Amino acid sequence: MKCNAAMTAALSMLRLPDKLSDDLASIAEEGFFQRNGCEFLNFFKSSSIAVSLDYLQDRTGYECYVNSIHIDDYVDLNWLGEALLFANRLIEHWLARSSPELLQVIVSCDEFGAMVKAHVIRAGESWLRENLDEYDDPVLLARSDSADLIELLTQLKNNGATFQQ
Repeated sequence: MKCNAAMTAALSMLRLPDKLSDDLASIAEEGFFQRNGCEFLNFFKSSSIAVSLDYLQDRTGYECYVNSIHIDDYVDLNWLGEALLFANRLIEHWLARSSPELLQVIVSCDEFGAMVKAHVIRAGESWLRENLDEYDDPVLLARSDSADLIELLTQLKNNGATFQQ
């Protein structure tokens, strides 16, 4: 897991919700489907046909464009906490598929809301710059091959707002 200094600061003040909202849980529960060598959330199955890979830079960009959930569209409060729980649920569903590919979830937030994006990790493709501190807004990356996000959630749940990286 990687995060920038802005995310570290945001996490230090975060109170994690007791559980993921039902609407966001429902989106995650739908799982994933594959099209054109890309992995998409089933939630976007009908809308993903409106855009094609031809209009985007690469498969990673295509997945991030389609697999983009605005958390603030589903909950009114604690957008970052809900985003982290949602990201973790996506990784859980990815792992249940036993896919050989690695999934990366991106959590970002600002004063207007939070967003979660998901994409398969591919050589030579990246959605974000390597140095996350180049972003002013809080950004966190978590991968399906690491338990770091689970450890972060456990730490936040057990200690309240005392996250330290």
